[in-house]
Amino acid sequence: MKILITMMCALMLASCATDQCGPTKEQFLENYEKFVDKVESKDLTSDSDAWQSMDQKLDKYLSECYTEFENNLTNSERIDFASNTVRYYYTKYGKEISVQLGSDPEAFARQMSKNLEAFLNGNEDEIEALIDDFAHRLDRKDLDELIEKGSEFLQLLTEDLEN
Repeated sequence: MKILITMMCALMLASCATDQCGPTKEQFLENYEKFVDKVESKDLTSDSDAWQSMDQKLDKYLSECYTEFENNLTNSERIDFASNTVRYYYTKYGKEISVQLGSDPEAFARQMSKNLEAFLNGNEDEIEALIDDFAHRLDRKDLDELIEKGSEFLQLLTEDLEN
């Protein structure tokens, strides 16, 4: 009897410790948003050692949890997930970008342009396949909304770079 109780306790502890995904897609999305909120509240520099454990958690969310629930997510939930992922990376690297923008916005814009061009060259097929896959997953209303938000973001970014 003691062995059975011990085994049950061990299983319960193990499942609590390893189940960051959650049992449902709703719990997964809520856990992920709370995780990103917590990361934002830490206010760390990108070279902090604390990022290692947070990056490991992010990797699990991206490689295991998202894969587990991906087929059950609505387009809106996919966009929310992507938005939270952008928030994570902006939290990690955004301050350094802001410093670069503040010191020499034109040089930063030129470097970003070169980096983007280098990325795009030679990856056209993969990018086209990614865009096609993404477009097939969205209905027209979601696609229009995403294009509008993307255009607004690019306009704000352009204005920031010009100032």
